[in-house]
Amino acid sequence: MKVKEIDMIKKKKCFLLRSMAILMLLALALRFCSPAYAALSAVGPTDPVNGFPVWYKDSNGLALEFCDDPAFCTFLTAELPNPGAPMSFPDNFPEESFWWTGEADIGFVGGSALLIMAVEGTFFNAIPLDGDQITFSRVRLKINGLTAGGQYTITHPYGVLNLVADAGGVINYVSDIGIGIPGDPGGFALLLGGPVGPFLVWDETQSVIDPDIGLPIFTPPAGFVGDVNVAHQVTGSPFSNNFFKVEGPGLGLNGISTDLFIVTGKISTAVQPLGNLQVDHAEYSWPAVGTPQAQVYVTAQDALSDLVVSSAGGAITPLAAPINMGQIVIPGDPLAIPPIPDQPTNIYLVNVDLNPGVPLIPDIAITDLSLGQALRATLTDVVTITEASFDLATSVITVRASSSDEVTPPVLVVVGANPTGDIGPPDNIIDPIAGFTHVLLGPPSSVTVQSSLGGVATARVRLTGPGSTNYALPFALPVANAGPPQNVFVDTRVDLSAAASTGIIYSFSWVQIGFDADGNTVAISNPTSSDINFIFPNTVNAPLPLTFEVTVAGPGGINTAQVVVTPVVAPPVIPTIDRAAAKDVAPGGKGEWRIDGTISPIVAGATVDLIVFDPDNPGVTQTLATGVVVEAGLGIFQFGEKGITLTIPATTLNVIAISDTGNQSAPFLIDLQ
Repeated sequence: MKVKEIDMIKKKKCFLLRSMAILMLLALALRFCSPAYAALSAVGPTDPVNGFPVWYKDSNGLALEFCDDPAFCTFLTAELPNPGAPMSFPDNFPEESFWWTGEADIGFVGGSALLIMAVEGTFFNAIPLDGDQITFSRVRLKINGLTAGGQYTITHPYGVLNLVADAGGVINYVSDIGIGIPGDPGGFALLLGGPVGPFLVWDETQSVIDPDIGLPIFTPPAGFVGDVNVAHQVTGSPFSNNFFKVEGPGLGLNGISTDLFIVTGKISTAVQPLGNLQVDHAEYSWPAVGTPQAQVYVTAQDALSDLVVSSAGGAITPLAAPINMGQIVIPGDPLAIPPIPDQPTNIYLVNVDLNPGVPLIPDIAITDLSLGQALRATLTDVVTITEASFDLATSVITVRASSSDEVTPPVLVVVGANPTGDIGPPDNIIDPIAGFTHVLLGPPSSVTVQSSLGGVATARVRLTGPGSTNYALPFALPVANAGPPQNVFVDTRVDLSAAASTGIIYSFSWVQIGFDADGNTVAISNPTSSDINFIFPNTVNAPLPLTFEVTVAGPGGINTAQVVVTPVVAPPVIPTIDRAAAKDVAPGGKGEWRIDGTISPIVAGATVDLIVFDPDNPGVTQTLATGVVVEAGLGIFQFGEKGITLTIPATTLNVIAISDTGNQSAPFLIDLQ
């Protein structure tokens, strides 16, 4: 089954013009419309051949390029103007292309439910033409056979919708986000705030039966996140909604649902930037009188000079060249392949005038034309706490605060008071005139105020009343937590985390205490982050436990904690091949291989190599695959591949698996006749 938006963009020009009109009306009608989570994180450089981004990247770091392989993607060569010729731009190029698609459908008595999701590229006038390229993120529902006027709850991987069926018992819903103005150099980044993201991918801990060979399939084809021919369980929902469900009248007590999706996406082979352009934060002020402005703080390893800030209303030119605020050093990753060195990085401030005649939509894109990179950011207001005091005589805390948005004042809420936790009644709203007051058993050291427009501020609480001398309590000391002790195998990756540390923390710093058995220290990745990793050394001398210390620092001071990592002797890992099949495989020809097996004992991070040989001539061998990953916690490995040319002139073959510890499985005989 091929995934196709059959009637989605049949009349593409009409649809796109209508979408642009709706987008501009929303800009005028809505002051703010901000997503609740980070969907996609970055867009790649523009392809000089077709004028579209080379890749889109999600918040998990997965970058996908155009999925253009008909075997696994939502791509049909028959839709090209000249199907028999190679694809070329613009003469022989599809009207629509996809970086990612996801589809789920449910059949029920008297109706059907279809969910379509995509990150898509097309053309404003429906004809491939340079300068007309636009991109958008889509979620669409088509459900029929419902009760007319009935209210239905639809849960999908990227949210929950409450919709009403029309007089015909039909729900048609579509959300297209990110359609910029053609020609806007930063427009491709606008879809980063759309409904899709992170990308759904196959859940490789679960399986479905491969219809071709009748064996369970866990992993997608190499280089892809799914297969257009196979519906499979998925993972990646930011809300853990890795399913499609419809509830409401006529659908039973529990509604209808499925956890099977057809997803497509081709993993990008382009070299990914090392975070050369990053958005630190973006804030704005909108005074009652005067020109509204935004301040965008970005970091870049290279010198910046040609930035464009874009919104749904078009490009906004910065007031002046970016201001260099200084330089920091971002730690590299010595364990990466290839190793990533430390990167001196510049911090820039970009001042932008906003158009007071166009209501602000806070999702913006920052594009560096010289680097060809673009990122998404969300403008937030700036919260200023004007008073945070505790009266010793009355035990009343008083909090007053203001927002940088004076035209549409937000709701300001007291969300926390360190170290007493949340304070006040359920409605902790700060009154614009009276402020917020509440009786507490004792004074907190600080309070935090959250704005409905995204701004956050924390301030120390000052003591007032008899004998206080207007004294401010110090911030509480942060408490470091290096995590539990670990027992690990040598030559394996070790992950340590200080994420369980508590308090207000500005920085982390990890060090190794002492040395390994050979008198050396390990290479720690990102030692100034909360989470680190390293490879436990396989020393010449007998390995010894290693101790690591994390130091956390905040306004209340510094605190340390240690964790001990103890090496254990790795047992021999014995692989077993349970099933093996070869379809259309012959000497000198290409076919499809499927090999399933297990290891014992189950070891985290284990891999196997797969080799075939002639039973009558064991010295004639061929390696099918190396480093086949064993499923974590399951001990299962699975190999499925098409297009491998058999070089052994034999009609029967033995297949063996070899583990990381060098142990070999018993041969499994395959008859090719």
